[in-house]
Amino acid sequence: MLNRFITILVFTVCISMHGLSQTAVYTNTSSGDTVGKAIGDLFLQLGKAGYAAYKLNSPASWNGKGVLILKTNEAAEYKINFPAKLKQYGPEGLYIKSDDQSVLIIGNTGLAIQQAVYIYLDQLGFRFLLPGEIWEVIPSLKSVYKKSGILTQPHYDNRTIANGHGYANSKKIETDFKSWEKANRMGGSFPVRNGHSYDEIMMNNAPTFKEHPEYFAGQVAKGTLPPAPKFNVANKDLVKLVAEDAVKRLETYKLLKEHIKMVSMEPSDGGGFCNTPACKAIGTPSDQAFYLTNAAAREVQKKFPGSWVGSYAYNEHILPTKYTLGPNVFVMITNGFNRSKYSTEELLGMWGKKTKKTGVYEYLHVYEGSMDMPGQMKVSSTKYLSQSIKKFYKAGATTYVAESTMGWVSKAVGNYALARLLWDINSDVESIKKDFYTNAFSSVAPQMRKMMDSWEEYPNRVPSDNDLADWLRLTDEAYRKAGSEKIRKRIGHIKIYLHYMVLFRNLKLKTSEDNYIRIVTFANRTFETAAFATLPTMVSVGNYSGIKGKGWYDSPEQPWKKDKLPHTEEELEKFFQDDLKTIQRTEGVTGFTPATNFVSLSDIIKLPATNFPKATITAWGNTEYIIQVKEKSADNFFQLTSGYAANPAVDRDVKVSIYKTDDKEKENPVLQFKQSKKTEMEKFSLAALAPGYYCMRVADEQKMFMLKFSPGINYSITIRPREKLLTTTVWGYNTFYFYVPPGVKKFLVSKTVSLIIETPSGRSINMEGGAEETRMIDVQNNEAGIWKIFKQSGSLYLEGVPPYLGIHPSTMLVPANLKK
Repeated sequence: MLNRFITILVFTVCISMHGLSQTAVYTNTSSGDTVGKAIGDLFLQLGKAGYAAYKLNSPASWNGKGVLILKTNEAAEYKINFPAKLKQYGPEGLYIKSDDQSVLIIGNTGLAIQQAVYIYLDQLGFRFLLPGEIWEVIPSLKSVYKKSGILTQPHYDNRTIANGHGYANSKKIETDFKSWEKANRMGGSFPVRNGHSYDEIMMNNAPTFKEHPEYFAGQVAKGTLPPAPKFNVANKDLVKLVAEDAVKRLETYKLLKEHIKMVSMEPSDGGGFCNTPACKAIGTPSDQAFYLTNAAAREVQKKFPGSWVGSYAYNEHILPTKYTLGPNVFVMITNGFNRSKYSTEELLGMWGKKTKKTGVYEYLHVYEGSMDMPGQMKVSSTKYLSQSIKKFYKAGATTYVAESTMGWVSKAVGNYALARLLWDINSDVESIKKDFYTNAFSSVAPQMRKMMDSWEEYPNRVPSDNDLADWLRLTDEAYRKAGSEKIRKRIGHIKIYLHYMVLFRNLKLKTSEDNYIRIVTFANRTFETAAFATLPTMVSVGNYSGIKGKGWYDSPEQPWKKDKLPHTEEELEKFFQDDLKTIQRTEGVTGFTPATNFVSLSDIIKLPATNFPKATITAWGNTEYIIQVKEKSADNFFQLTSGYAANPAVDRDVKVSIYKTDDKEKENPVLQFKQSKKTEMEKFSLAALAPGYYCMRVADEQKMFMLKFSPGINYSITIRPREKLLTTTVWGYNTFYFYVPPGVKKFLVSKTVSLIIETPSGRSINMEGGAEETRMIDVQNNEAGIWKIFKQSGSLYLEGVPPYLGIHPSTMLVPANLKK
């Protein structure tokens, strides 16, 4: 046993604040292996609290005092007691037992010991909230010992955030992020490699492919290589080459000492597969893709037993193949680009019958879809993360890869919660959030939480001035009251993010080259703080704002790229103070929230004699209705027609669920329906509903639907912050009515495409033009009553009036508390 113990080594990074005392560490390791590195990490962090000195000792001399760190098999040899259940756990299974004079850390592998080290540091009070040193929380310790008992392993055996856009070769950003991942126990025992591979296979064998254009699907001239190759899977020589290339790639990974025992066989991105009769005989796009995957897997199994071949279930090949997959094939289902009629959970179940290991590829943040604005990304919603991570795991996923980007402030709480939920799907989100805010901001946590909580479900793609003014004020108050310089620096990063929001707001209000240069220059000069998505901003904000050819990759000679000297703290503070003065709150916007009790609009006001046109709207996405059943009757029904989208991305059924209005979490539907026919009206009975008010939710993924109710049912459309109404123009523009109660002086309208508002006095407010816009509307004298929206398309949200839209005032429902 002692032959395995290397010479006793003493590592003194700094002198303990308690003199020359050292912590006794008992282990069977050298400083160079995984366990040795974990011990180094432990005392690197303890050193920041004054306990850097430690001494390695043989486990044979363990006397119950100090720190004992062993792998499970070693602990058994030394007759160290640990729970028998630990042996039943996977590679990351670990056990920690500590008291006021000892710490016992046992892990099934070196990786498990690394995870245990950071779990124990967490017990001591260390936190790694966001990437970067200023977000580290170093506790004031009186001892390295604290009583605890932990037996655990992660639910997901791969937990990864893949940063889209990368880091532009910034070692600081990359190192900060990887250190954060490690400290928050991301990674895992089953690393995956399943990115698009056909391009790589082609380039690895470029001379052969140039000589054999018949290896490609479609017409390719001899001597050329296509930009996004698809393969002729019916060509036996091509199949042989691809399988051999998979083995060669694994050989290369081994030479490079890469520890991922997986090679990808995912097709090149974009649609298109082989359409020859021979290929069609092999099968569908999924059959063709996994026919090649199976061929590679068989060859890999011969040469590298225990290694895997990975692929996505994605886009055209998202449905399960008809083939039985090899035992070493791993499939990761994408929660997006899903052309099937099945949900991600359903696909996980279906693929789980084909392969023994499945995972989920989640799109938590794509910059081009959100521009890093609050509330516009999945990663900012801890509620979504908690629900989806649990749901995917229960459906069979054991690996999780999330596509996201840098930009730590908007994703702060989401990323922190994500790491904990992937380890334990039953983690309490409220406890995680409380832990984050308390450790990040101490006495000013309430101010910062009030602001950042509002970001989770923030509805507007361009923040309103009122909200920006509130956020700036809260941040300024927290900064002035902060109890330490470190907390002020953290708030300084939030100020950077807020200034980015102001610059983005300015660009949207006026799309000019000057405003564009301001935002990308600011991104360039704050690049390595990564407080917002700095690199993605420089790459994409121009193209998505109508300013072409001036982005990061468009030319190395962009004039704005020369201005890269980081802003000083004084400059950043001046930006913030200028924003604080410039962005002003307009008072008088009344807060209205969705209700549970309703009355007909005609019960609270006399409907004018005006002839209100009644229109049928076309919508998609998640649309919520409030309906009133006046009496139980076989004559109660609704009619639903869908399938108007020209090229729907999916062919999923439109789902309708009806709930009682007091079911706030929408967990117990009283009725459910599915509609699948395209452009054919289907009738659904509501005869089972007793008199009362109900919430009705229509879930439609891009098929476009029209909905009509029987004459005896009153109804309104609810618009919620997170689920703004999304309509189409398939039958022309849409028309709605909404109610402005007496006393309302101002309200906000947010839209993405087009609308015109008409007031009761006949005044017209034109918001056509196609640009995203949030506008403050002033209610003039004698304009309380029924307002009309017409020529509407795109998304729509109202704030400051009851959040209900009617198709006609005579059938419209409004909150009961408006009746006085």
